[in-house]
Amino acid sequence: PESVNPDSDLYRAHPEWAVEVPGNAGVQMRNQLLLDLTNEEVQNHLISIMTELFSSANIVYVKWDHNRFISNPFSRTLPPDRQSEFCHRYMLGLYNIVRTLTSRFPQILFEGCAGGGGRFDPGMLAYMPQSWASDNTDVEERIKIQWGFSYVYPLSMLGAHISAVPNHQVERVTDWASRAAISHFGTFGYELNMLEFSEEDKKQAMVDSKVHLAIRHLVHHGDWYRLRSPYKSNWPGWMCVSPKGSDEAIVLTYQRLRHSRETTPSYLLKGLDKDKKYVVLEMPHARKKFTFGGDELMKRGLLTSFSHDFECHLFYICEVGKFTETNS
Repeated sequence: PESVNPDSDLYRAHPEWAVEVPGNAGVQMRNQLLLDLTNEEVQNHLISIMTELFSSANIVYVKWDHNRFISNPFSRTLPPDRQSEFCHRYMLGLYNIVRTLTSRFPQILFEGCAGGGGRFDPGMLAYMPQSWASDNTDVEERIKIQWGFSYVYPLSMLGAHISAVPNHQVERVTDWASRAAISHFGTFGYELNMLEFSEEDKKQAMVDSKVHLAIRHLVHHGDWYRLRSPYKSNWPGWMCVSPKGSDEAIVLTYQRLRHSRETTPSYLLKGLDKDKKYVVLEMPHARKKFTFGGDELMKRGLLTSFSHDFECHLFYICEVGKFTETNS
């Protein structure tokens, strides 16, 4: 929405609305120039056409993408001594647009995006409750992306999807379970063509969707703990624990590369109650049911068996009393 094609009716009608330094050709990306959002006329135009579009159908989701950077910043509405304000005033203009549209259309879920992770500023988060973290959806890359992301932003607004393999950016092939496991620690979704699903894919997608609905409260509202860094260990991991009572948790464990004659270290869990007993289930099929004390899981740790490279495991942990009550 923030760009314009020079071969368009809008550009022909208002060439002065494009970001171009007079006397110099504008810098195009994807055959587009930026629109000058410092200009109130441009802001009002975008608000008008977007209002018309969003009113034309039962639209409930909008991904607002911005796949370019600001180049040759210049506005015809600013005097020479204020051209240095361009980038700041551009963002203020954008905030005005999205503030108006999100107020007019509260039923629409807006997702921010900018080249995959380029617009994670608190200003945009005030209007768009989730943002696409990166176009790189490979498991090995995502474990690092989401680890770093977690230092600043809540998982509830991190766009994370299961994508097709070979991965479109790094050409790596990883198993479905691992792609699903890491995608659970975000908004969760599918970044692929479901029309190409096999019958087994359809069944697995249903299972994973149900798992995410069951654990989403932990991911989005639980306490986040980092267990081992992907920048320092071959076996990184993290977990989310229920904020009240420490009666539930969801744990991700990961092996980057498999090596012969190497012992996988246990994952020392955090945030549990040392005096409680917990049931440990391996997801998504709730297999391998074990019971451990909270003190055991935090001091002795959780052991995971890995068989190949780039492999994730997902564990659901529930206090025995709550698990018995839930499953009775």
